[in-house]
Amino acid sequence: MSSDQTGLLVKRLKALLTSDTERRQLCVLLGAGATVPLVPGVAELTVQAEQWADESVATPSEQPGAVSPRATSEQTGRINRYAQSLELVKRVRGTSGVRAFVQRAIFQPYEGELPPGLAHRPLTDSEFERIEFDVARWRVPSGLKALSRIISDHRARICRYLLTTNFDILLQTAMRAQGLTVQTYAVSHNATPTGFRLNSDERMVLHLHGDARGGTLHSPVEIGKPRMLLERWLGRHLQGKVLLVVGYSGWDDVIRRTFQSELNEFTAEDPETSLEVLWAVYEDETNHNHINPKLENFFREHALHVTPFYGIERDRLFGELADALAEPPPPDGEAPPALRVSSFHSRVNELTKYYGFGQTGVSRSTEPSLIFWPHRLRSPHLIHGVHALAAVLFSKMGIPVELHLDDTGIFEPNASRVAARFKEAVSAWFSVCGAPRLPEVFRMNELLRSMSEPDRSARLWTLANSFYAPTNYVFDTLAAAKVINTRDDNSVNVPHSPAHKVLRPLYTWLALENALDRHGLGKSDEAAVVTLGGQDEQKMWDLWRARNSNPPLSSVYVRRLVALADGRNLWTHESLNRDATYHVDDLKRFVRQAQADPSKGNDLLEWFFTVAVRLAATVSDARVAQLVHDGRVLANWGEAQLTLREDPVGASASIANAVSSWFHAETEETT
Repeated sequence: MSSDQTGLLVKRLKALLTSDTERRQLCVLLGAGATVPLVPGVAELTVQAEQWADESVATPSEQPGAVSPRATSEQTGRINRYAQSLELVKRVRGTSGVRAFVQRAIFQPYEGELPPGLAHRPLTDSEFERIEFDVARWRVPSGLKALSRIISDHRARICRYLLTTNFDILLQTAMRAQGLTVQTYAVSHNATPTGFRLNSDERMVLHLHGDARGGTLHSPVEIGKPRMLLERWLGRHLQGKVLLVVGYSGWDDVIRRTFQSELNEFTAEDPETSLEVLWAVYEDETNHNHINPKLENFFREHALHVTPFYGIERDRLFGELADALAEPPPPDGEAPPALRVSSFHSRVNELTKYYGFGQTGVSRSTEPSLIFWPHRLRSPHLIHGVHALAAVLFSKMGIPVELHLDDTGIFEPNASRVAARFKEAVSAWFSVCGAPRLPEVFRMNELLRSMSEPDRSARLWTLANSFYAPTNYVFDTLAAAKVINTRDDNSVNVPHSPAHKVLRPLYTWLALENALDRHGLGKSDEAAVVTLGGQDEQKMWDLWRARNSNPPLSSVYVRRLVALADGRNLWTHESLNRDATYHVDDLKRFVRQAQADPSKGNDLLEWFFTVAVRLAATVSDARVAQLVHDGRVLANWGEAQLTLREDPVGASASIANAVSSWFHAETEETT
């Protein structure tokens, strides 16, 4: 679907690597986001650096000063404080102390035995090499494993120099595990790899900011110094190529300066010299505008050559690209295939590729022991129903599904009445789709009442310390608690809401911890748990994942939906409530209203058809009928869209009837 930018980027990269008419090579640049959380990110490194500096002195040392109020963005503030923290380490422990700190950070994914004394000194070259080439004992992100497979299978189409601003060694580790011969080069100030000659089967990982073995460039001052020889080498290397950027925030350094100079010289009409940049951004566009406005300005200034793709998660991007290269998708215009594949990874990939879902952290090795499905208690809504369709799919795979309803702050008896209606709706959706078992349903107030006051307080306090940890930022925690909302126009909205709303993420985390304990998963790194919900909950789960706790947590979610011209959030559209007065007529009215808004309604109608009609029919194994209009099955959105134009009233009624057949279904107990 159009909202899935990962799918668009995968399609673009696949064409680049397989097209007979495409002559340009693909270059790759990886930043810190390519290896977190296995290697600590900037925020966590900042805290660790401050602690590291104090470990060898009798009294706590001075702390880095506050970030200047002139800092233009959240990203700038993070980097400045990180640089100040490393400068503190240097003053207290010297240059060797900085090297020792960096080495300790990059060895966190290593599961072998480390040499004694690492806390006080950097490793010797022989000690470092022994660990670096002990490939089997390194934990590597699944995305880097997939990227290494792609490099191995498409060597002629991918540049021999792999660029990274990271000082860790996970990229070359993943490549060596794939059987590739890899050389490494750590750039020292203005040096270039010009004198190195690679054999035909060799690849080089180029560490643009140095590496942990020798020296690293950390401060904005160091990285900001002109390095003309390196910049000219990079400019020549990138001429006539396509550069994929993943996990890199774009702060001012050799990369940005190279882009600024080279992009101004290249012309789109001359593909022999033009550089095209495909920039994968982890955040959605609205949040990224607030976090990193400088990079957003760069995108706008160089829109001819640079294309940003938002909401891109590393493991999903490279995993889907590897799958797409191994097995081509169906031709455009065909209906999505039946969900008949067996692995969880493949099923989730089809949900994201064909049905507009999002995912985070799902890899080939993800085999969930539990689907954790939390919701704020409210009247059952069509979006809840779409979540339920995904839950049915996972239930049919034999995965236990738990539905957790947050009813805190809702008074009795209203809370029990709404919870009963919600459970009836979920039961009906599961039954009409042929699910083998219903989800187990829990209510938050019942969990809180079941705990003693001291235990409840202690556990919530522990979770609060994690949620409001020094490594987290106020904007992130407020967004995770849904206290602030980012709008399509990039403004931030602070809606009127009760103060206890800031506690809801803690209650959800507590419910997840309780579920992990109940299933015996709390200490396991072999099992996996997958959350199911909406895109606006992903910031909360990002903060959970930053805790690096077991078991691994992945997420499947319904993407944020575009509001209609009236500006109302879709949750507030009464016609999409299951308890709406006129049922199918309410759905028909919603379809007609979306048709009247061509700027946003078309995307919304495509989503409505794809998940509420196509996915329902597929997940239910045809128990829910496909869309039929005038005796003809409308198997894909193109056919449905054309029919809506030709017969808007009749087609709207047909779509509404198809959705109502499962959305308003009742259980035998309620009929």
